[in-house]
Amino acid sequence: MRKDSPWKQNVSLSILKSHENGFMEDLDKTWVRYQECDSRSNAPATLTFENMAGVFMLVAGGIVAGIFLIFIEIAYKRHKDARRKQMQLAFAAVNVWRKNLQQYHPTDITGPLNLSDPSVSTVV
Repeated sequence: MRKDSPWKQNVSLSILKSHENGFMEDLDKTWVRYQECDSRSNAPATLTFENMAGVFMLVAGGIVAGIFLIFIEIAYKRHKDARRKQMQLAFAAVNVWRKNLQQYHPTDITGPLNLSDPSVSTVV
């Protein structure tokens, strides 16, 4: 809060009243956990599996998500390759059709055919 704020005095008084009423101490007891140190033990604290379980769970979740994404990627690639193969087969069929058509009509047909009027063809 800024020094010249008009709310500064009201907020300060509210905090002071909360301390006097014991409300702040109740909040400390509820949310802040105090642990007394064991005066008999001089050994350093060690990390156990329970302390690190969250880290291992995150790593395992990342591995599972990665494997899932790999399967999605493989499926997408297969779909894309199948589609590309269909397009290549279609282009090959069109080329064979054009070669067969050129055997009967020696002119070069490269444009679209006018199917409504067969007497008109696009010759280049």
